[in-house]
Amino acid sequence: MNFGRWNSSRFGRGRVASAAMRLGSALVLIGGILMIVFALVGSLGSLASLGLSRSIPTAYGFESGIVAGMGALIDLVGGILAIFGSRRAYSLIWGIVLLIVGLVVGGWGGLLVLAGAIIALVASHV
Repeated sequence: MNFGRWNSSRFGRGRVASAAMRLGSALVLIGGILMIVFALVGSLGSLASLGLSRSIPTAYGFESGIVAGMGALIDLVGGILAIFGSRRAYSLIWGIVLLIVGLVVGGWGGLLVLAGAIIALVASHV
């Protein structure tokens, strides 16, 4: 990660703001990685459970597969957005996008993305 451009914040030119922006960026990156890992593990678990549930009628099994697939897809897209946005978490637009991603996805990854976006936004705009 290139932190060379983060030597100073918008208003405060100190090491505290720079360190807080780095912390926020690191939290967003870790949260994005957790989102992707949990999405992949959850989709593998739902695929494994589909093979075990032969007694469920196919209409219900198909519907639950679609719902589980959409949740994993949302987690995966949110994780990719969080990883790409971690370098720009200090920007107002990317900060708002990351806040929305953290709220929509939820879980531990979403919580880390949400906290990292708040920390980076506060550090860059105060």
